[in-house]
Amino acid sequence: DNVLDANFVMEMNNTLMSGRQIILGKRRVKNYLYSRRYRSWSVNCSALTYTFLDKMGNAFRSSHGMSCTLCGTGIMVRHDVLEEMGGWPYRTMTEDLELTINALLNEWTSFFYEYAVTYTEEGISHKSANARRFRWVFGYAQISMKYRKMIADKFYSGLIKKNFSNEPEEVKKSVPAGNLWGCFDYLYAFFPLFIYFGVSVICALIFLWSSIMHYFVNGYADYQCLRYAFAIIGIIYAVLVIYTGIGLYEDRESFTIDLDEKIAMLFGNPFFVTEYAGFFVKSYILLILGKSQNKNWVQVERMDLNK
Repeated sequence: DNVLDANFVMEMNNTLMSGRQIILGKRRVKNYLYSRRYRSWSVNCSALTYTFLDKMGNAFRSSHGMSCTLCGTGIMVRHDVLEEMGGWPYRTMTEDLELTINALLNEWTSFFYEYAVTYTEEGISHKSANARRFRWVFGYAQISMKYRKMIADKFYSGLIKKNFSNEPEEVKKSVPAGNLWGCFDYLYAFFPLFIYFGVSVICALIFLWSSIMHYFVNGYADYQCLRYAFAIIGIIYAVLVIYTGIGLYEDRESFTIDLDEKIAMLFGNPFFVTEYAGFFVKSYILLILGKSQNKNWVQVERMDLNK
């Protein structure tokens, strides 16, 4: 379900000059290589996911010596890493994210190189996109529960050794700053989002509930509370629209689609992104209850190029 760019192998070979051990190429959408019938609103919004992860995330991590978030295809792992692992040991739903965790724990270096391009296929229907996204989120939750304590121990022990211990300077310098910040990034990168959106949603619900209760007590709604509720929801939506616009601008060479599709993405992607909240809640509930996502692999729909 993936297509390599003609220069992919050559570009990946070029990245060995960086000295990094794990290389992540740039993901674009295979659907864009064909006619518009193979695109949809959900395909376009899914394409933005790679923009947010790579152009607005891994590019910064690479330039600051931090571990990349290894998500998707187009990944090259150097032979010495495979030897250290003793083969390929990962068996979770999202082995690419598990490799991310082990890169942090073992201090393997990584690099995002946008000139090594792969084209990944996206399911055309919204239902297919949701099945795939839930699998991603479930895998993230799975490895988070498995490894989070180990990452936290490594971060805080490294932080103490590097900044607060009486160790010789040679020992302090042996703690890679990039890896330390990579651990911090993994542990807390989502926290600002959770706090901002969580608090905002709770406030909106409180104002909405107050208006409803006012109706039952006094016979009419409190329109001031109602305005506050919708104002908060409007601000959340506006923030996501702006974030989507930044993504479209930053990765504009990847979105070879029509203007009306870009407009639909700009105003529709906030709803697409919001659906992740439900996937996170469902995933952690299933894991806490000791239930797996699926016992058997469920194939998502593929493009039929023979039609």
